[in-house]
Amino acid sequence: MIDGALAGFVAGLAVMVLLLVHDFLIFEPFVTPQNLSERLAPFADSLATASIVTRVGAFTVVHLAVFTFLGVGAAALLQWSRLQNTVLFALLYGVVVCTIVFDVSPGLTDMQMKTVPAWPVIIWANAFAGGVMGLVLRFKTA
Repeated sequence: MIDGALAGFVAGLAVMVLLLVHDFLIFEPFVTPQNLSERLAPFADSLATASIVTRVGAFTVVHLAVFTFLGVGAAALLQWSRLQNTVLFALLYGVVVCTIVFDVSPGLTDMQMKTVPAWPVIIWANAFAGGVMGLVLRFKTA
């Protein structure tokens, strides 16, 4: 399961870099972590008035923790089901599981949809995350 935690953590970092590049390409640096940190507001009311550094930092910690658990879940699923770690498995895990986790994460229904990145961006980022998890798990378990 340590391999899964590492895979999830690396995938979380990769998605953060991908979204950072996306934000710079649309000329709004750090807008995604700022907006998504609003999902944490039910748990920390002070985030609504916090500085950009605090909001991005809080989002980063939660984002990496969630992806770490997603990586453990991927490793457990591969071990339990005896499925092969293929590109198809990795991409489907990213698109299906990561998107479901994003979709049902706390606060989504309370947020204005304009603050969420476009759904194609989320789907592609999650597919990318699944691919990264699959690669890390393949090299760590080989």
